[in-house]
Amino acid sequence: MNLSLKKSILIGLGSIIVWLLIVFIPPLFFKKEHVHAYKLLEETCKITYYTNESDGLKKGDKGFGITFTGIKTRPGILAIDPVYFSKKLGLPYSKHWHQHKQALAPIFWNTIWIDINTHKTFLARDVGGMVRGAHLDIFLSQEQYRSRKKKLNSQPRKFMIIYFDSKKELKTFP
Repeated sequence: MNLSLKKSILIGLGSIIVWLLIVFIPPLFFKKEHVHAYKLLEETCKITYYTNESDGLKKGDKGFGITFTGIKTRPGILAIDPVYFSKKLGLPYSKHWHQHKQALAPIFWNTIWIDINTHKTFLARDVGGMVRGAHLDIFLSQEQYRSRKKKLNSQPRKFMIIYFDSKKELKTFP
């Protein structure tokens, strides 16, 4: 089997996987009566990477390893520009979002982010000081960052963002 045929098969399988995720993920996260609509957005994003040590905090410092939403950092977490993506998805937002975190709850708690090239899924749970517009900052553990440092690719990548409009009360920030 030649390389281009293998690549075509993989791309076809990847498209099927993304379609299956779009159809079958809502029932996994929400009861049928709680989800009444969802929105899709395909966006090409600049990619950078961060670790717990990226913000200058040291282990033991207040806030070390904690995201904007109050959860612990772990692989699969994204830092995003919440106002940019809220606007793109037509969600409510506040320009003064640092004081009104709850206004951004939908972009953090009701979205799943899928890298179209690798089919990996991510959750937006953080913000970054340098993350503006169509820019995603992907969290890596210090070990992952060290082992992949030379292989990390910061080329723009396409992401599918799935937003679930939930009738259920949104999770609140701590």
